[in-house]
Amino acid sequence: MKNTIDTTDTIIFPYGKTHVLSKQMDDGYEIINSTEDLGKIARKRRKEARLTIDTASALANLNPRFFSEFERGKETAEIGKVIKAVKSLGLEVAVRPRNRSPLTPLSNKDVL
Repeated sequence: MKNTIDTTDTIIFPYGKTHVLSKQMDDGYEIINSTEDLGKIARKRRKEARLTIDTASALANLNPRFFSEFERGKETAEIGKVIKAVKSLGLEVAVRPRNRSPLTPLSNKDVL
């Protein structure tokens, strides 16, 4: 059984306007196997926040065309810009070894 927590995200728009997004979230995560997977998650989050591509890209200080291509899974998107886009939506990227629980510590043999 997963534990659930209530979270509230506040998106602050230019000029002080805010939008509060409340959502039940579990302590799980989503596994990303492709750029399309990450783009779909970002698009879903943007839609939940009722943000347009133009607004979301402005919040991240990115070009709307880039944001659109990122959401569609463009494989050659710059990682720095992708991280900016993800963070602007209140998400984060985590990396862990495959086939392990998130709490399993790495041993020295796991580090190159």
